Amino acid sequence: MLTRVRISNYALIQHMDLQFPNGLITVTGETGAGKSILLGALGLLMGNRADHSVLMDAQTKCIVEGEFDIQSLGLESFFEDEDLDYSSTTIIRREIAPGGKSRCFINDTPVSLAQAKTLGSQLLDIHTQNTHLLVTQKEEQLQLLDEYAENGELFRSYKHSLSRLNKINKEIEAFESQQQAWMREREFNQFQFDELFSFQPSTEEESRLESEIALLSQSEEVKTALMGSHQSLSNADTALLDGLNSIRSHLKRFRGINSELDSFFSRLDEASLELSDISDSLAQWADSMVYDPVRLDVANERLAKLQTLLRKHQAASSDDLIAIMQSLEKSLMGVQEQQSHIEALRREKSLVDSECRDLAEQLHQRRLKAGMQWCQELSLMLHRLDIPDAKIECKWDYEPGQFKGHGSDELSLQFTANKGLPARDLDKVASGGELSRLNFSIRSLGAAKRPSATLIYDEADTGISGPVALQMGQLLRTMGLHMQTVAITHLPQVASAGNHQLFVYKDRDSDQTTSQFKWLDRNERIYQLAQLLSHENPSDSAIKNAEELLDSFEESK
Repeated sequence: MLTRVRISNYALIQHMDLQFPNGLITVTGETGAGKSILLGALGLLMGNRADHSVLMDAQTKCIVEGEFDIQSLGLESFFEDEDLDYSSTTIIRREIAPGGKSRCFINDTPVSLAQAKTLGSQLLDIHTQNTHLLVTQKEEQLQLLDEYAENGELFRSYKHSLSRLNKINKEIEAFESQQQAWMREREFNQFQFDELFSFQPSTEEESRLESEIALLSQSEEVKTALMGSHQSLSNADTALLDGLNSIRSHLKRFRGINSELDSFFSRLDEASLELSDISDSLAQWADSMVYDPVRLDVANERLAKLQTLLRKHQAASSDDLIAIMQSLEKSLMGVQEQQSHIEALRREKSLVDSECRDLAEQLHQRRLKAGMQWCQELSLMLHRLDIPDAKIECKWDYEPGQFKGHGSDELSLQFTANKGLPARDLDKVASGGELSRLNFSIRSLGAAKRPSATLIYDEADTGISGPVALQMGQLLRTMGLHMQTVAITHLPQVASAGNHQLFVYKDRDSDQTTSQFKWLDRNERIYQLAQLLSHENPSDSAIKNAEELLDSFEESK
């Protein structure tokens, strides 16, 4: 519940610091005195946007601070999730700088407007004069029924499952779209892969083929050169090996007498062995060299195919072709993997779809059951508010398996205020006054289901008077027994129902008009009620009537 409000430099409020008690608080005062300004300030605590135009003094910061007793609200998880310090006495503060910059704090920790809105909506429930129009909207009707039926936890479970289902559907759609694109390219990719796989390019193949072709195309010339070189080393009269052996013979007799001469002899031995090995190798190579036109044609054909593939794939080397082939293979395998993933998503979708169907069915059954009781209670409240023949019915359109944001239900409230006439769609038959009273009744029933929030009505009694106003006052008084309720009113019958009365007035004594707030004692209440009953200077009879009116509620405690 709201326990304290501090406001400075907001609109006509220069400074205000008020303690708020429990029960029913009625707020009265002349038109324009600042009652709606107070609501605007409380709206800032609920995350509503504001700019520097609300500053009374354009050079000074505006501060609105609300203190709340939240010990029975079970909000510990919110504070934990948002990484905020929890306290059973929680303070929400908004600051608006002269430049228009706004800051928000929860227990002195800076927070976003979204965080303030989430918390504020669980602490304050404000209904203005125009909220009665919302009750004609079908989604609003269903939401109000869920509030009455206490379907919050079940509805959150349904929304969570629906969110998962929508996410899975989007993933399937995205994968299927991608798969279709891949499937359109698959035939071409498969052809390219098969072509490369059949060719089987190898590392640095182009240079190896060019070398082989060059050797094969000159095989006869190479063989002649090899044989000539062999003969020059071994088989001619002037063979190099014979010359080396002759030199070795000349030096052999001097071995052992000088280290340098020994070195020459050793080097000649090594050279002789190396040249002998080269001669043998030249002979072997010459013997193996055979002109092979078939192999030459095969090598030329493979090089031509390789060069064609390089140009086709805009590749620089056979290594690039190998990389392209591997990429194509991965892409082709990806189509299969994609299909497996889609099938897994479809299996998950089936499970979540079944979960959504079950939760939507539970919601439907709870709504059907609660709807009958809801309509009965609403009809009784409307009877008390001087619509004696009012009848409310729930018209359902239920489509199993059709998952909307609010379930598989469509609700249309049917209403008639006249005996013997069938109930029809609320927005087609209800007058403004009837809508106002129905809105009050619906929201009062819903608010009673969450008695920890502070319920605020801004002139919910518009368009009513006399006995009906008295009945509304009694209903508000009963609500105040269960929850802190604030009613801004111009009617003495409603104002007198309050456990406490806050009077709002304009102070015109100084240079600048300001809004002032005052808790009234019993005598002050009687006088203000008498003014509402008659005029600015009430007569003795008006004061007596006001006293009787106040006593009637005090006696009903």
